[in-house]
Amino acid sequence: MDRLPQAARREEPMPPSRRTALLIVASALALMAGSGAAVVVGRLTDAAWSSLHAERTTEAVGQLARERRERYAELAGVKREQAAVAGSAVDGDGSVWRQAEDALLAAIQREKAALAGSEDGQAPPESPALPRELVNSLGMRFVLISAGSFEMGSRGGLQDEQVTHQVTISRPFYVGVHEVTNADGKAVDGFVPSRWKDDSLPLESVTWDEAAAFCDALSSLPAEQAAGRVYRLPTEAEWEYACRAGSAVSPSVDNDDALLRDVAWDDHNAQGQTHPVGQTQPNAWGLYDMRGNVWEWCSDWYAAYPAGSVRDPHGPSTGAFRVCRGGSWAYPARFHRPTLRGWRKPTARGASFGFRLV
Repeated sequence: MDRLPQAARREEPMPPSRRTALLIVASALALMAGSGAAVVVGRLTDAAWSSLHAERTTEAVGQLARERRERYAELAGVKREQAAVAGSAVDGDGSVWRQAEDALLAAIQREKAALAGSEDGQAPPESPALPRELVNSLGMRFVLISAGSFEMGSRGGLQDEQVTHQVTISRPFYVGVHEVTNADGKAVDGFVPSRWKDDSLPLESVTWDEAAAFCDALSSLPAEQAAGRVYRLPTEAEWEYACRAGSAVSPSVDNDDALLRDVAWDDHNAQGQTHPVGQTQPNAWGLYDMRGNVWEWCSDWYAAYPAGSVRDPHGPSTGAFRVCRGGSWAYPARFHRPTLRGWRKPTARGASFGFRLV
């Protein structure tokens, strides 16, 4: 689910009045102190603005720093020429240099504060922390997953898992604590194609297209629109990241039916059908039934993994099959590995297919 506050002030271009503030200060000091102050301007440009860029690495700050380096360099050249004509010089004890440096650094500090949204030089108040858990208007529970990086895939897995690669999830996201249930389907649009109809059971026999339509229908509910919540299926990378919950791949555990029975409904313990969500043990991040019960549709088209590191991958723009993950009540433990990749046509329907929201 996309419900993250945006730091709009970091994305807006700097107003022209602020953009020229330091240039005005530098110009005045250079005229007063001659070539010495002009040299100070050039000397401070890299040090002061490199420090600022290190503190705030947004694209806007980087662009602003580059622009100002160019303009400071241009200004310094002009003032050196002016100083040469006027015959001015720096005083012997260097006080003008220190005066110029102190004034320019103070101006930079004010500019940093303005960029951060505070005119008085104080650090801006931090955005309120996102809640660890969230409950929507239908009572569906979501847990916050922090941003991070992990190695996706498994060298000991099937061929399409073996291209292990570093994946960065650059922003936190909310993911459903449980798979979407029959009760959720009744509440949103009344569409419940499941073979087993109890409210607490996962909504299954759902095609990928129907799962995507459910996301749209839930997002369009007035209460959800008022809260600014937009729902979708997880990407394949988000799904694996959430399923693994910070753990490494462990083939000895992932392929052992006996060890998986506490966390997954499979062909050894499910007795031939789905089970109410939330009855097995959750993973380390508080998510239930990530393995077993029903396969979970992901948003990606199925394709070979990239060979190098990626950031927030979404898969190709087109394809023939959609990814599904996690195994189901009808499959043995080896199909419940966090890295195993399932894929089906988006129109495929079966009692083993359900989904989870982000």
